[in-house]
Amino acid sequence: MRRHLLIAAGLLLVATNALVLAGAAYNRAEPPEATMQLTERELSLGWVGRDQEDSGIDVELELTDCRPDWFDASKLQPLGFDVQLEKVCDHHYDALPRLGYVVLEMEGPAWEAWLQKQVAEVEKAREVVARGDREPEYLEDKREYLRQVRDRQSRLLPVDVGPDAAQLRSRYPDRQRYLVMAAKLRMYCTADAQENAPPLRLEGRIIALLPESLHVPAHLYATMERYANSNDGYNHWADKPRYQLSVQYGRRLEPWLTAVTPLEWTEKVAE
Repeated sequence: MRRHLLIAAGLLLVATNALVLAGAAYNRAEPPEATMQLTERELSLGWVGRDQEDSGIDVELELTDCRPDWFDASKLQPLGFDVQLEKVCDHHYDALPRLGYVVLEMEGPAWEAWLQKQVAEVEKAREVVARGDREPEYLEDKREYLRQVRDRQSRLLPVDVGPDAAQLRSRYPDRQRYLVMAAKLRMYCTADAQENAPPLRLEGRIIALLPESLHVPAHLYATMERYANSNDGYNHWADKPRYQLSVQYGRRLEPWLTAVTPLEWTEKVAE
């Protein structure tokens, strides 16, 4: 009996490994679902605290604006959320997260609009300070945030969500500009402070991308280890990113890294 159990366990292990390998092969079959070039702005090393038991390196996918203003009831309902305003805004009601798909745009019209929005915030701050309503530091804070957005913040922005990845891809066919990713999505009831706005409204938020991180493969390890070892805590890098990573997304929307390119300015700083 024991011998039979061992044989059965061995066969199960072999079958499981075969399924995993077959799934990986299917995911990476040509052509890739999407191919994108991302820098440290979008793929951050994050907190580096590896020990002897975990010698791997992961990079974390960063996005800007996880609660876009277009993510309203009209987008929430197709995802399966109950969008009855009175029910959702009852403080005893808790809308559980749902899985769906999100479209991320890389340095396109959404990014330009986001930049212009921050520029407008600086101009508003200048007027407020000129009237004497706020201290000059308020304007400086707005200017500093604009600088951070231009030089450091991720240029990936969400532009759409939905329950069907194929439908989203058909709307955004450029596979070098748009990523379609699985995501965990949530609905909130929020008060809108804008003038003439309704007192309460429904708001959708992206609370997690799936997957949120990518493992650095062995053939890229030596290059990425140099950057990981130079991190002193969380995401410590200067105003310009240090590397660019080539990322491919497969048929199952699972990503993998294919190449790393050190950016030229990094080599000069290292000298």
